[in-house]
Amino acid sequence: MTQEEYIANKIETDKFIVAMRTDNIVHVFYKDNLNIDKPTLKELVFAFNEICNGLEHCFIFEAGKNVKMNNEARNYTFELEILTPFKATCVIAQNKFYKLLAEFFYYIKKPIKPYNFFTKFEEGIEWLKKFQN
Repeated sequence: MTQEEYIANKIETDKFIVAMRTDNIVHVFYKDNLNIDKPTLKELVFAFNEICNGLEHCFIFEAGKNVKMNNEARNYTFELEILTPFKATCVIAQNKFYKLLAEFFYYIKKPIKPYNFFTKFEEGIEWLKKFQN
């Protein structure tokens, strides 16, 4: 998990960490070797709403090594967007290949709220700060 020194509060399971940073950006970290499925996404939505106290926040997503998402979960993410407290979201891709893959899925089904991809964590944080009040 990048920039742990900025964590104010967190919810941690054996699969992920959902953390509220001191700058009020929610940092989501998927742990190594996670296969994201529909039940995992349901757990995440619960954690998102709990850590945000029902208020919208900006989210940054980061993954450990060898994280995958099955097709059922990928399709379910589109349904979940309305249930989440997302104000704006960015994904940190580990390399340019993952960034291209993320962009491909973005163009298949565009999110309702602002969404972007970065290979550098700090660039994602700076982009999200534009959406904070």
